[in-house]
Amino acid sequence: MYSCKETVARRVDLIQRFSKLSLLTLLVIYFLSFSLSSSANPYGMTDVDRKNEIARLINQGIKYHSTRNYPLALKAFSDAYNLDSNNLEVINNLSITHNNYGKYLAERTDAKGAMREFRTALYYDINNDIARKNLETQLQTKKVNPKDLTARFLEVEDERAQSNFFAALGELNEVNRIKESSRAYLMIGKIYHILSMRSVDDKVGFMARAIKNLDKAQALDPSSPDPLIAKGDIHVAKGKISKGIDYYKQAIELDPTNGVAQEALVNGWLAAIRVAPGVANNFVGLATAYQLQGNMDQAERNYRRALQLESTNQLALDGLKGIEDDRIQMELDLFLNKAIALQKEGKYDESIDNYIKAVRIAPRNADIHYNIGTSFQAKKDWFQAEKAYRRTLELNPNHKEANLALKALLDDRRETQIAEAFDKAIALQQQGMLAEAISIYLKVAADKPNDDTLFYNLGTAYQANGEMDKAKESFAKALALKADDQNYKDAIAFITNKESDDLMKKAVTAQTTGKYEDAISAYSKLLEQDSGRADIWYNLGVAYQSTARPDDALNSYTKAFELNPQEYPDAIFFAALIFEDKKNISKAMELYEKYLETAPRGDYVPDVKSRLEYIKSQN
Repeated sequence: MYSCKETVARRVDLIQRFSKLSLLTLLVIYFLSFSLSSSANPYGMTDVDRKNEIARLINQGIKYHSTRNYPLALKAFSDAYNLDSNNLEVINNLSITHNNYGKYLAERTDAKGAMREFRTALYYDINNDIARKNLETQLQTKKVNPKDLTARFLEVEDERAQSNFFAALGELNEVNRIKESSRAYLMIGKIYHILSMRSVDDKVGFMARAIKNLDKAQALDPSSPDPLIAKGDIHVAKGKISKGIDYYKQAIELDPTNGVAQEALVNGWLAAIRVAPGVANNFVGLATAYQLQGNMDQAERNYRRALQLESTNQLALDGLKGIEDDRIQMELDLFLNKAIALQKEGKYDESIDNYIKAVRIAPRNADIHYNIGTSFQAKKDWFQAEKAYRRTLELNPNHKEANLALKALLDDRRETQIAEAFDKAIALQQQGMLAEAISIYLKVAADKPNDDTLFYNLGTAYQANGEMDKAKESFAKALALKADDQNYKDAIAFITNKESDDLMKKAVTAQTTGKYEDAISAYSKLLEQDSGRADIWYNLGVAYQSTARPDDALNSYTKAFELNPQEYPDAIFFAALIFEDKKNISKAMELYEKYLETAPRGDYVPDVKSRLEYIKSQN
């Protein structure tokens, strides 16, 4: 199914309007925002005073650290860090103290607090391997694999939720050590943004660090608008509105439908209006941002506000005209989206009604006619479907999908005819009209040679008609097409077992009526099907013995006894008799003894004992 492509194209046109906004607009925003963001000396002290204060704070921190008063030590070092965030001595002391504080908390079974401190230690010094080892030990105790990126991101979220931002940054740095990702750098940038907002004068330079990490995120995933949106948020928050709007624009160029970027752009232009409410193009920018969101009422209101400030503003005049076009497009999209949704739900008549409403707005849109065709085809209205596809090709002879759809239409018709024939064959079979059902099954099989269900049904029809060989052949074809189907296996087994039962009855009847050769032939065929049946081997042995074929009889009796000595001990008795007749007395005695051992209460025990006494008396 197709949806209208004009909506995205309109968004691109709207984005391009931003580049037409006058330089005056951006200059006004820039100069006003610059005055808002400038500040005086953030320290209020000379360089010498600052150095002396840093030294004093370091000494104070070391003193507190030596007495294990870690919170006060950290406060002293943090105050020094705020005066000079590049001082290596301060940074090292902060990392060491956070690590030692973490060990202190771990000793007191505060695992969460310990991990927070170890992560903060790694934030200040990523090369602090002791802190890293301590953190990994705590993670393993928590059953977290330190190399599992998914688990580590969850740890980041946990620290962020508790506003442990430096710990979260330390954890994200560890994530990037495992594998750098745009996601991790994006999160780092956003955390630095929060820290910069919390800092009145941003002495540490959190904003610069935020931008640096967002640049890395963007470099790793240039197709993502998220880093650009985040950079825009930072600049707008710091009063650099024109730069922020530029980033939002870039984000929307990457993804015109991104709702977060659209909302950010609206907020950016609102900020610009607060700074420069008398500039008409600021209202044009806001109107265009609303138009991107599909908020046509707000867009029109702001275009008209721009014209109140500057009645000849061409961008505002063009924007008002564009709104009318967009409203028509939105109405078209409304019908199309509703039609597509209804079609997916299988409500084809309602879907077609909405497609027709869309066609009235855009009668020469080939894609809509194509969609109408797919709905008609889905409801098996072949005539109307074909008519819609041909109209599509009249409007666009190169419409690939419509050409394919016509072929599919013919295929569907054929499939329907086959399915109807199949259903008819099943109905005939259920009515007992087996010959007619078999005839239709065979015709369908010519078109559906790979349909296992068809051959199974054909097999059941043959079986019901008494044609067992053909039934078995059909079941075998079904099983060849779907080798794991137990029903097919059972069907073949049923026929095979019935054949075996019939053949067994035939063999026993032949044997009992003295037709030993017929019996031997039947027993041999049964053994070809299943050579593991002791009863058949035993009966075969009797038949061979009855026809004076002692060697064959011996082999058969031996097989019967080996397969089931408990049920057929008599086989070994008859084998012993044959050996005795063949003058192999030792073998005969061995088998007689085995008979007594296997069947101490057997029918032939008296005979065996008598034979053994006789043999022994002769020796």
